[in-house]
Amino acid sequence: MSISILIPTLNEENFISDCLESLLVSLKDFDRYEIIFIDGGSNDDTIKIINSYLKKNLKIKLLHNPKKTAPAALNLGLKEAKFDIIMRCDAHAIYPNNYIKNNFDLLIKSDEKTMNVGGYIHTASKKNTLISNTISLVLSSSFG
Repeated sequence: MSISILIPTLNEENFISDCLESLLVSLKDFDRYEIIFIDGGSNDDTIKIINSYLKKNLKIKLLHNPKKTAPAALNLGLKEAKFDIIMRCDAHAIYPNNYIKNNFDLLIKSDEKTMNVGGYIHTASKKNTLISNTISLVLSSSFG
């Protein structure tokens, strides 16, 4: 099994380690994978944190996105990706242990018309404020 994971980033120092650690656990069943971060010019410690992982894992890559937007980042990542199955992940998310494999298996088992699969999203806030909790509730609902 092989997969390319694209992650647009911009000032994600508070989230990037948790995200990456959750992805690495999820990728334990994959023989071949790559995680491609496409950074839009972070001015916090996002790049420093990603570089610390790059030193330990050659399957992690970092690209620079001069256009700064997520669509531009994804286009750069798509050009760089070396595997046929590509997953887009968000840098501020934590993924369940079986998230990647479940989505991968669903895509493989689907017919040739299926181009995209995804899972249920549960939005949780790291802060316990009225605004962050309200945003979490809305994003986790069918309305959101």
